[in-house]
Formats: sequence, structure tokens, C-alpha cells
Amino acid sequence: MCLFCKKGTKEYKDLESFGGFFCLRLYSRKFYLKPYNEFLDTYKELSLLEERNVLQSWCKSYKIDYKKLVQLLNKYKSVSEVVKERNDEYLKKHLSLDKLYLVEVF
Repeated sequence: MCLFCKKGTKEYKDLESFGGFFCLRLYSRKFYLKPYNEFLDTYKELSLLEERNVLQSWCKSYKIDYKKLVQLLNKYKSVSEVVKERNDEYLKKHLSLDKLYLVEVF
């Protein structure tokens, strides 16, 4: 499902790509670092527009949903925290499973 509705701008294409990428299950920093860095310039540009209070006007002129764009920018900003949380969950799960296995083996 497309978060945005119109225009083939570079920002639009970048954000749509990152939106699809972010939905994937992320565990490896190696996996997310390259796409994350590719979208960094776009994120900085749009964040600057937001700081200057012109992002909403920019969205209006390109017919992009402002609220969804802000949600995506917030997701981008928190991607490393999300990956850390998922990694922690993954490790906890496997440590408990491995512990049970090792107890049974020995």
C-alpha cells in the first residue's frame, strides 16, 4: 500500500522505498545501515522543512499526506532504537530456548 498518493519527485520515491524497507523485520545492523544512509539526505531535507514550518505547505503542493509523512519521518528517526529492541527480543528468546536445550542435553 502506498503511503503517498502523487508525484514522482526524488523525495517521494525515497520515502516510498524506505517505507517498504521499514516494514521488513530488521535484525542486522548490516542489513539496515545501507538503506538508512541512502535516505539520510532526504530525511535531513524534510526535517529542515519541518523545522522551518513549511513541510505542510510542501506536502500540499506535491499532494502528499502530511500526517503520514511525519509518521514516516519519526519511524526513520527511531529505526536504530527499533532494531536494538528487536535484537534484544531475539536474543532473549534464543537464550531461553538454548538454555532449555542445554539443560536437557546435560
